[in-house]
Amino acid sequence: MSAPPIGIDLGTTHTVVAVLGAEGPRIVPNALGEPLTPSVVAFDEQGALRVGAPARAIALRAPDRAAACFKRDMGTDRTHTLAGRTFTPVELSAMVLRQVKTDAEAWLGRSVEAAVVTVPAYFNDSQRAATAQAAQLAELKVLRLVNEPTAAAIAYGLHARDAEAKLVVLDLGGGTFDVTLLELFEGVVEVQASAGDNRLGGEDFTDAVVRWALDDVDPSTLRARLPEVLARLREGCEVAKRQAATGEVAIVARPRLDGDDVWRPAEPRALTPDLFAGLAGPLMRRVAEPIRRVLRDTDTAVDDIDGVLLVGGASRTRLLHHLAERLLGRAPTTGRDPDLAVAEGAAVQAGLVLGAAGLEDLVVTDVTSFSLGVEVVRTLGDRLRNGFFATVVPRGTTLPTSRVETFWTVEPNQRQVDLRIFEGEARRVDDNELLGELAVTGIPPSPRTVPIAVRFTHDLNGLLQVEATQVDARGDAVGRRFETVLQRGGAQLTGAALAQAVARLAALKTHPRDLLQNRVVLQRAEALVPRLVGAERRAFEALLDDFEGALEAQHPDGIDATRSRLAEALHELGG
Repeated sequence: MSAPPIGIDLGTTHTVVAVLGAEGPRIVPNALGEPLTPSVVAFDEQGALRVGAPARAIALRAPDRAAACFKRDMGTDRTHTLAGRTFTPVELSAMVLRQVKTDAEAWLGRSVEAAVVTVPAYFNDSQRAATAQAAQLAELKVLRLVNEPTAAAIAYGLHARDAEAKLVVLDLGGGTFDVTLLELFEGVVEVQASAGDNRLGGEDFTDAVVRWALDDVDPSTLRARLPEVLARLREGCEVAKRQAATGEVAIVARPRLDGDDVWRPAEPRALTPDLFAGLAGPLMRRVAEPIRRVLRDTDTAVDDIDGVLLVGGASRTRLLHHLAERLLGRAPTTGRDPDLAVAEGAAVQAGLVLGAAGLEDLVVTDVTSFSLGVEVVRTLGDRLRNGFFATVVPRGTTLPTSRVETFWTVEPNQRQVDLRIFEGEARRVDDNELLGELAVTGIPPSPRTVPIAVRFTHDLNGLLQVEATQVDARGDAVGRRFETVLQRGGAQLTGAALAQAVARLAALKTHPRDLLQNRVVLQRAEALVPRLVGAERRAFEALLDDFEGALEAQHPDGIDATRSRLAEALHELGG
């Protein structure tokens, strides 16, 4: 029997898993018993794959064998090289997802087959598709991709179903920043607008401190010459950033860069809260813009806002608190643990998708983060110019939705229209993202231009149906209907390509004997054996042999059963 679907907050710096239980969402700890799994992948000295805390430790001493922050590259062609092997962001994300899936299965005691995975509200279609591909490579069925601020609002709304309030959610994570305006009333969580910046997060604040600590030295130059030094400096700057962001004075250890040593200490520097505020000033101006955009898009006055929720680990900085007070007119609250709220909401969303008991009165809506439309031709002076974007569904439209706009053929007797479908906000389509195409053919010859009605229908599951039909002057259909259905954010790999990608990742799977929970039991058992004698020792060694045999066979049920028996014997014998 499989476990209920899980909620996964696949973050830039950390990944969190939650599951919906009878008492609400529960955070699922990883193999180390911790709620946060670093989104880091590495290979150790023996070439074994490590994910999470062990990978982060490797990244400090051997950065060339580790990768982090690859979520920022989702939907791009960029690759990462680890120990001489090249991986895409999708593959690296899949490794993280597979690890947390394995940890969840160990904690739940059952296989996990499905999940709701969160994405930044401002992820575009390519980035959402890449996230879905990563989950598919990790052998997870994606029930839904849900926006991170929406997930946090769901977690909040579950515990405040009687509340009536208009809230702004500020989600500042490790690599992305999202702003969402929503309204709670009678068990409904209604998202009204979202905006954000996909390359703005806690990592950028750390980068600012690193540049300050290095004076005029380019971090990329140091990375090429002394990667271990930069990794150690960055770790120290991360700690100092957190201290300064919460009002403390932090001391930053700095390296000398005039020699070939791995680390030679230079005079340390004090990072005060005021100094940190100055370093972070340009970043905070970028934080302010999406907040202003959401208020503009919804014509919301500051006096109409009832509360401000903070989500994401980087939201703890006092600078964000002060900015929220200044722009939104009130002091923010975390509401729930800012590191965990998104995963909790994803678990609740999983329950909503499956119609879980106790959620019947909770309703969640969402909005389009980007405008959707088609390429059109415009008359500039006396010439026709193509490449312009015409909106059919404006950003911030509540989903599900169905909207229609009428366009015209360009020339008399034009027999075909090639619709190109885009998302974005730019005036020209070259600066937006192409989603798909639809050919409208067989248009009857006409001396005049012909109206074509284009309808976009978009649901909460990411399906976008585009229909095009020739219409008469009254708007009634007079010709054949053409349509295409785009699975926005759906996995793009199929057939042989998917099988090849899955096989490639399967080759990197960690052997059961290398899993932390199994290594710990083995080490404890080996240490206890010399203390035992006679029949007691023979019986204990038989249990140990059974466990090692199950590990070699790599059968999950046998491993779990024999490990449980061995752990029970260890407890009874004081091992």
